[in-house]
This record gives sequence, C-alpha cells and structure tokens, in this order.
Amino acid sequence: MEHLVKINIIKKYMFDILKERFSRNEDIIERVSSALITEKDLQAFGKMIVDVYEEAYFKSLDDQKDMLKKSGIKVNIVPSSPTPTKEFKPIFKS
Repeated sequence: MEHLVKINIIKKYMFDILKERFSRNEDIIERVSSALITEKDLQAFGKMIVDVYEEAYFKSLDDQKDMLKKSGIKVNIVPSSPTPTKEFKPIFKS
C-alpha cells in the first residue's frame, strides 16, 4: 500500500509539471515510479528531475540570448534581487 502511495505522489508531481503532456508519458512514469522503492530513491529521482528542469531552462535562456545576439541585441539576464543559495529541499515526501 505504501508503495502505491509513493507511485501516486510521483504521478501527481509529474502531472503538475507536464500538464497536458502527462497522458502521453503516463505509462513510462508509472513504470519508473514503481522502481523507486526507498526514500533515497525518491529523493534521487526528485533531484534528477530538478536538474533536468534547470538545465533545460538555462539552455533555453542561452538559446534565446544567442538568437537575439545574432539580431544585434545584447541581453544580460540578472535576478531582480540577490537570491541566497538554497539548500535542496525534498520534493517527494512519503
């Protein structure tokens, strides 16, 4: 029963991220979720998802900056206020 709860937590998390794209990925999400047995597995999976999300975000920013640079526009993206370094917080709690 506890394992089903973990699967549902992961599925909900992925649904929140993927929205309308969830259904086309639901089978693989369910299979991957069923392999995450321990709390350590859940945390490692969560960290990986965050890493993928961050890398895709920064790649997108870089791609947009390069495209604008080719058009003669210089872009410098900075945070509106200094952000303290955040410690990783678990995204899955069983």
